[in-house]
Amino acid sequence: MRFRFDRVAAAGPDRVAVLGKLVQAALRAGCGSEVISMPGQMLRWCGAKAQVMAAGLWGVLLLIAPATAGVLDRLEHLRAAAESNEVAQVDLIGLVLWAGAAESRMVVIQDREIALLELDWGDVRVEPGAKVRLRGRVLVERRGDWLRLGPVGPVVDNDGVHALKAKSGSVYLEAGRQPLRLEWFNATDAAALDVKWSGPGQAAAGVPGAALFWRVVREGVEVWEPGLEFSAYVAEAEQLPDFTSAVVLAGGHCGRWEVGLRPRAERVALVFRGFLEVPRSGLWTFTLWSDDGSRLFVGERTLVVEPLGRDVLPEPVRLLAGQPWEGKGAVWACVDGTVTWAAAAGECVKLELSSSAGRMQATVARWGKESLESCLNPYRPG
Repeated sequence: MRFRFDRVAAAGPDRVAVLGKLVQAALRAGCGSEVISMPGQMLRWCGAKAQVMAAGLWGVLLLIAPATAGVLDRLEHLRAAAESNEVAQVDLIGLVLWAGAAESRMVVIQDREIALLELDWGDVRVEPGAKVRLRGRVLVERRGDWLRLGPVGPVVDNDGVHALKAKSGSVYLEAGRQPLRLEWFNATDAAALDVKWSGPGQAAAGVPGAALFWRVVREGVEVWEPGLEFSAYVAEAEQLPDFTSAVVLAGGHCGRWEVGLRPRAERVALVFRGFLEVPRSGLWTFTLWSDDGSRLFVGERTLVVEPLGRDVLPEPVRLLAGQPWEGKGAVWACVDGTVTWAAAAGECVKLELSSSAGRMQATVARWGKESLESCLNPYRPG
């Protein structure tokens, strides 16, 4: 079989991610594979050799001292800040090699440095070839090969059916009233929910009702009221429901989150909405206790993604399947290999590619309206 991908990015010496418009494959030398949904070009299957075509440039370690204070304007400075989970002021410009809004992920190159970034860019249109400026004050964290800039999704995700347990998450918040949304559900039996927070000059403690507000407009005037708005929903599954389509049971206002507000004991969910009065700007940690599942969203986006026009994508490095990447950091590359094994796995297609340099596995994710299975040659016995 022969197929073509448009773009490839590699993270580390043994991992390659294939990027483009309809498909994405994550490739790894030897055994094991990793799925990262990224759009790519149409696959072409014909013959016995697989070729991954890419447009990209290999990353070279730039010997520039990391910025320990001030503004982070280089990708290598950003990477250094992620090693210690720093709150930092970011203001950098780079070229987008790939962007996936559904995953809140983009691959950016700056000179010869490549970074795999996780961030929330809202409704801004970002696509390969776009030149962007990232600026704002955020918590910079390492998540595997990816660098997370600020919260992506909930600050704390404690979903699922479970006994009372706690999960924690941190976020940079400016002083003042920040939007808050707390989701919770109970399947059966015991029910519990509480939130603790800690931050600059404040030890861990329960969030007081005096720090919670909801907003209403009366006769054209915005008025702040103490407490929160809440709604109750039917929750039939073993996880938080889709609140955009869940059946509403009740609603109203309350001074603070309480599971006693639920209109029935089981198969029920509550959503609390309002604002949290943050006393000081800085890194705040929230610990979410619940039985069963819960999620907590706090704060607004503090990172701005500004499009600055378009530029030409760089040329790729050519690699063989299974060939270790000897450089430092990520690589934008073209990979060739022979398909020695293939199998469907749900909406994905799993491949093994081999060459004279070794083997690697690829997981190709479906993208768009067409299934990748339609790109495979049909089996004809005899």
